[in-house]
Amino acid sequence: MKGGRVMKVERRRMIALDYGNLTDSPAIKSICRVRHWHSEVEFLYVKAGSLLLEHGEELITINEGEIFIISDNIPHTYVEIKQESELLIVKVNMDKLWRYQESLADFERDKSSILLVNASEEIRYHFEEMIEADYGAYTDLFVTAKAYELFAGVQSGKILGVEKKEAKSIESSNIVFQIRDFLIKNLTEELTLDALADHLGLSKNHCSRIIKEKTTLSFTEYLNHLRIKEAESLLADTDKAIFEICYESGFNSIQSFNRNFKKYASISPSQYRKIYKK
Repeated sequence: MKGGRVMKVERRRMIALDYGNLTDSPAIKSICRVRHWHSEVEFLYVKAGSLLLEHGEELITINEGEIFIISDNIPHTYVEIKQESELLIVKVNMDKLWRYQESLADFERDKSSILLVNASEEIRYHFEEMIEADYGAYTDLFVTAKAYELFAGVQSGKILGVEKKEAKSIESSNIVFQIRDFLIKNLTEELTLDALADHLGLSKNHCSRIIKEKTTLSFTEYLNHLRIKEAESLLADTDKAIFEICYESGFNSIQSFNRNFKKYASISPSQYRKIYKK
């Protein structure tokens, strides 16, 4: 979240033409090849083919017909997508369920991720509904309700073929979470490693080492990754001019913005908007 803007439900249908090339994911490099985590629960359905995913410190192969529910704030990376695979991905912020349901106040939420092996036809249809739903302004509400329904079925034991995958989540008290939070809140500022280190009360070398260890990127690479992610959201969710998005995502020139966007997303900002809107 940045500047009070809450992330909407995110839905993607991705089709791999060759290894690592997803036709509906122009940002494959910045989204998948970078170790990342988020506050949303990620529902991933491999409709065709297979996917090799790094989940925490474990490599997991998700095969055709399987659904993987990745718990919030667990680091993961899309390592390899088999040729001609089709992935359906839905990301939903489910914190409200636990925050507002008084009946669940004493319930300790299981933070492990869940692999549904050989999901039934009913569950696969359920997932297709989440992807294809069109209820206008109420679409996010419908998709979130479907996500809760699927999650409740898994946790209650009504859905069978469940394998739990443990991984250590990154809590808000963790220093790497604080690093990301500070950078996201100050994307439009002249951010430096010195400024980050001063804010956290750490040395530059320590900050740099933490970022490299947790994301596999340098400070500058990670900062640009976050700025491109912000630009992607603005390109997809607003009709703002590209030069406005350039500055709102923290770049100080349109040339730098275009160069970095193409480096991370493999296409230009205008091409990204055209594909995403289509």
